[in-house]
Amino acid sequence: MLIQPFEKGMLLTELRTHNEMVSEDSVFKEIKKTDYDPELLEIAGMLIDKKVTKFDPSKFEDTYEDALIAMIDAKRKGKAPPKPAPRPKENVVNLAEILRKSLASEGGAAAKGKAATSKRKSA
Repeated sequence: MLIQPFEKGMLLTELRTHNEMVSEDSVFKEIKKTDYDPELLEIAGMLIDKKVTKFDPSKFEDTYEDALIAMIDAKRKGKAPPKPAPRPKENVVNLAEILRKSLASEGGAAAKGKAATSKRKSA
């Protein structure tokens, strides 16, 4: 369903007909319940709590809307549409390798042996 404001009320639009609907049991029955390590859940909760901030919409910049408006303005004026901004270079980081190096520097010989083993496996 899509719910959107309409005059003094709301407009409800079905995105699928009743014939296209399926029961949740038929979709989720094959997903097995997983037991999670309580320590990992606690760490995940701490990370989430640390990163929580208030959303300030005035600081949000809708670049899609800005680009769309620029295209429409150019078309109205009979000019060529503006060129899109170049994509930023991706900085891909191998977190597993960084963790191995960190463990090797802190953990002594046992961690170094594991790091060496993982290097041989990846080679």
